[in-house]
Amino acid sequence: MDMHYCFKATICDIENKSKPWYDACASCLKATIQTTKGINCANCTKQPVQIMQRYRLTMTVQDNDTSGRLTLFEDVASDFIGCSVDEYIELLNKEQNETKFPIALENSIKEEHVFLFKMDPEIVKQKKELSIVVEGFQRPFLDIFDTNQPGKQVSATSFHDRKREKKNRFTENYKKVR
Repeated sequence: MDMHYCFKATICDIENKSKPWYDACASCLKATIQTTKGINCANCTKQPVQIMQRYRLTMTVQDNDTSGRLTLFEDVASDFIGCSVDEYIELLNKEQNETKFPIALENSIKEEHVFLFKMDPEIVKQKKELSIVVEGFQRPFLDIFDTNQPGKQVSATSFHDRKREKKNRFTENYKKVR
């Protein structure tokens, strides 16, 4: 049975920072395949396939004793990058790569983040390089976890509640300062 875990890790590289999206089937959201006959979806049989762009941001991270490859899909990647995939592509096309978003991705390298993921506990215990789909993250300025307990099991609700609570306190303090 899968359990939720969180860990604090440093981003070593963002593998697809120049194109952090994929062409997805608008019906099932799975990746599409370009063939000589057109665009196909290997998952569903709808023809013609209508496509939409969806985030798939891939990064490598390292904590004290484990490295991993993380994938952030649509909602989590939108939060991480700071805009929707359509806005990202529009800004890239408009400003020829001079937008703040690729720069923000580049600047996130070497930063620590807390990541939430769900995985079988037996796989986590192996302490080898993991390939993880991230369900949530927390930027470093809002440290919500005891970092003396890497790989700590948490509930997804607990993670998001603490994240929301810290964010609300940060916002309240920011308003007081202004």
